Amino acid sequence: AFIIHAAPKEGRQRLIYFDAETGLILGYDQVYDLPGLGMIGAEVRFSDYREIGGVQIPFTLTAKYPTPVLGTQTYQVEKIETGLKLDEDPFRIQ
Repeated sequence: AFIIHAAPKEGRQRLIYFDAETGLILGYDQVYDLPGLGMIGAEVRFSDYREIGGVQIPFTLTAKYPTPVLGTQTYQVEKIETGLKLDEDPFRIQ
């Protein structure tokens, strides 16, 4: 893997991990300032990549926190659809 230390002038630093062979992002480590908990580190990992319209998309994201209050959260994409016809303003409140 390649590790990139991303340190923006403003905002949070991250360590970003890339697969050396595919170039796909494996995940990142970052520290968050969470209200009521303070500074908490998180390990975020991407997996289960699938090709959608010629682009590799991770279908699983796992965020692991060092505190049992937050624990580990896993987000799973069930389906991605492309080429859909949307209303002129899909975010209009009706």
